[in-house]
Amino acid sequence: MKLDLNIAAQMQFMSMVHISMSEEYKQYINQTKVINTKVESTQLSTIGGLPPSSGNWNDWVNTVKGNLAPISYKLTAVIVLFNYIPGLDVAGAVNSFLTFFNFYCAHNPCPPITPDRPDPKELTAVFSLGPEYQGPKPGPVKFNTDDGQISVGMRMSKFLMGFNNHLEAFQIILSDGIREHALPHIGDTHSLGKQYVVPEGDEVFCITLGVRPVENATAFHRLLSVQFKTRLGVESQVFAGSGTVTEYHVACPESQDFHVVGLHGTYNNSAHGIDSVGLNFMKEIIKP
Repeated sequence: MKLDLNIAAQMQFMSMVHISMSEEYKQYINQTKVINTKVESTQLSTIGGLPPSSGNWNDWVNTVKGNLAPISYKLTAVIVLFNYIPGLDVAGAVNSFLTFFNFYCAHNPCPPITPDRPDPKELTAVFSLGPEYQGPKPGPVKFNTDDGQISVGMRMSKFLMGFNNHLEAFQIILSDGIREHALPHIGDTHSLGKQYVVPEGDEVFCITLGVRPVENATAFHRLLSVQFKTRLGVESQVFAGSGTVTEYHVACPESQDFHVVGLHGTYNNSAHGIDSVGLNFMKEIIKP
C-alpha cells in the first residue's frame, strides 16, 4: 500500500475538527488508519479559533472577525506611539527621546539593533496555454476563458456543462477560498444542466477529453465527454452527451507548478459545438 502523508494529514485534521469527509476522501480511509497507527502524538494548532463542529468552512470564515488573531509581528520604535498622543509636539518629543537615548547608550552597553525580517515577497501570476487538441479544420470562432481578472490563489471550483450529442456550452467558476469568480460562458445558449464540483482542498489537474472524428474530416473531433482528475488523484464521473466516443485525449500540465484555470479553443456556431480545446495554466512565482 502506497501511503500518502499529505492526504492522511488532511483527513486526520478533518476528523479532529469534525469536518465531514466527501465520498472521494473516504476511499483513503484505510491508508490513513495505517499511518495513524505509527503516530505517537498529534498536536492541532489553529489561529483565530477552532473550526466549527458543523464541518462547514464557511462557518469558520464568518467567525474570523470575532476571533481575530495576528499571524505576523514586527517590532518598531516606541517613538511611533508619540503620533497618537493628542496635543504633543511629536518632532520635539522624538528629538528629546533620541538625545537622551543616545546619551544613555554612549555611557552604558546597549545591545545591537537586530534588523527586521524582510517582508514576505509578493506572488504574481504567469499565464500560459497548453496544446490545443484539434482536427484538420478547427471551428471558426475562437474562445479563451481568461477574462483578465484571474489572480493568485484562484483555483477551479466548479465546471458547468451543457450537452446534447456533444458538449455545446460550458462555464468555469474559480474560487480563492473566500469568493467565487465566474469566467465567461462559452458556446451555445444551451442550458448548463450538468455540474462538477471540485472536492474542497483539492484542484483539477487533468481533464480527459472524449471525442469522435467528424466523418467528412473538415472539422475537429466533436467533444463528447469530459472527466476530471484532481491533484490528489480523485477522478470524477464521466460527463457526456449522447454521442459515441471513439478517441480519448488526456490534457495535463507538464509540471506540478502549474494550475488549471481555464480553457481555450474554437467553437462552431452553425454546428453548435466545441471543436477544439486546450488547457489554460497559471504559475505563481515570486514577484521580481
